[in-house]
Amino acid sequence: VAVGGWGATAFQHFVIDVLPKLALVYDKMMSEEWVQKNVSLITNLGRSPAPRWFLEELGLWKRTLPMMGWPVKAKFIYRSKAVMYPDFHPAPILAGGSRIGQYPRGAMLPVQKALGVFHDSRRDRIVMLYRGGRRSLAKHVQQQLSRAISYRVDQHNKQTGATIEVERFRFTSREDARDLFRRALMIIGPHGGAFSNMVFAKPGTVVVEFIPMYKFSTKPHAGKRTSTYCYYGLSQACGHRYWFVDPENFDFNRGGMVVRVEDVLHIVDDTLKRLR
Repeated sequence: VAVGGWGATAFQHFVIDVLPKLALVYDKMMSEEWVQKNVSLITNLGRSPAPRWFLEELGLWKRTLPMMGWPVKAKFIYRSKAVMYPDFHPAPILAGGSRIGQYPRGAMLPVQKALGVFHDSRRDRIVMLYRGGRRSLAKHVQQQLSRAISYRVDQHNKQTGATIEVERFRFTSREDARDLFRRALMIIGPHGGAFSNMVFAKPGTVVVEFIPMYKFSTKPHAGKRTSTYCYYGLSQACGHRYWFVDPENFDFNRGGMVVRVEDVLHIVDDTLKRLR
């Protein structure tokens, strides 16, 4: 079984490009029939620890072979009586012909189960994905947003007796990330690779991404960076509820974007209201 993706040795691209297609055949891969036949997986590995971590958690590492890379320069080839390239068809074609990250709703469920997403029943965290540098929020907006969301959550907790907390995500280990995101009620932040951690969140988690989504299908943006639909696609594969908030001063290569705090609070209020 060959499953690859662009740049998929990196954590976020492995999650976006490889895991949803692997999920399509995961139960079959783990079946006694395919185990006895020693059906192997060929995928992107490289130097990043992320692919190996996922494959070990999924019980596939010992059956995984490295992708040979660009065939013209490959130093070896694989021989097999049959090979499968799992994918979803038909897939939506976006502006410029891009189709990265577009998967059917709930497609990731077999992988989510195997990763232990449902081992913790709590949903008591609103996870903030703040970042520095490129695509970061303006500092004054980040401060306003943090205070406003924390106030809304405090009021909700006092009125209902809930114990929801707002927590900024800081990576320490993949295990800690899984422990945090599987407790997530909401995941909020500017477009970036940290959104790939939504694979650890239970279906139904509210995902709020700061990105000018609709502009990527209109002139003069059409055909440029259409891969930015990827976290919408991943959220559908994971069964989440996806929102995007249109920011001002958005640029892929610099920070200082601005979002209307009121727009984000509308989604937070709606999410908390549904809990009552």
